[in-house]
Amino acid sequence: MAIEANVLYTIEQAADRMQLSVEKVKQLIREKRLRASVLGKARAYRISGADILAFYDANATRPKGE
Repeated sequence: MAIEANVLYTIEQAADRMQLSVEKVKQLIREKRLRASVLGKARAYRISGADILAFYDANATRPKGE
């Protein structure tokens, strides 16, 4: 599935698109390596597609364009 920059994803949706476990995505958020927003009293997290793409850019093993 493609990651759209202007969409907000739940942790489960982000994990699916990133091909990671839900627990790994939660860990990345706790470690402040992946940015997320907390909504409401239920503390429901949302992760923007732009933040997922920024995470990939920040953790790339080779420069962009190669």
